[in-house]
Amino acid sequence: MTRENQVDSLFSLTGKVAVVTGGSRGIGAMIARGFLERGVKTYITSRKPKELQATADEFSKLGECIAIQSDLSTMDGVKTFAEAIKAREPKIHILVNNAGATWGADIDEYPESGWDKVMDLNVKSIFFLKAKSNQFQLRVSLATTLP
Repeated sequence: MTRENQVDSLFSLTGKVAVVTGGSRGIGAMIARGFLERGVKTYITSRKPKELQATADEFSKLGECIAIQSDLSTMDGVKTFAEAIKAREPKIHILVNNAGATWGADIDEYPESGWDKVMDLNVKSIFFLKAKSNQFQLRVSLATTLP
């Protein structure tokens, strides 16, 4: 066995299940693509259904890529998304909380609504998606075969 094959075997992700929030574009899409290229069944989510489905269609040429549209900036969106994953998978191995928002305004003009939008998606949704994953026993787990 070559050194390259040994490394591939040691760090294999084949057969694992991943969820990438904000997976339809940018860094999230790059992460999802990387997982698919390594044999990971990958769920991607985004608020924009057309963009999400287009990415999933393209990525499905690489492996199993499933699109689930959701708005993780709301508690209802987090709950609905977690329930959709639970209906499809008994557990996930990898959770990448990549979805995020920004708000461009000078500090002296920064509105509270902008702050809330950024914090709801960038902080609150990460915490509660992980909490919902635990509640639904979709434990993010390490493979027991790792040395």
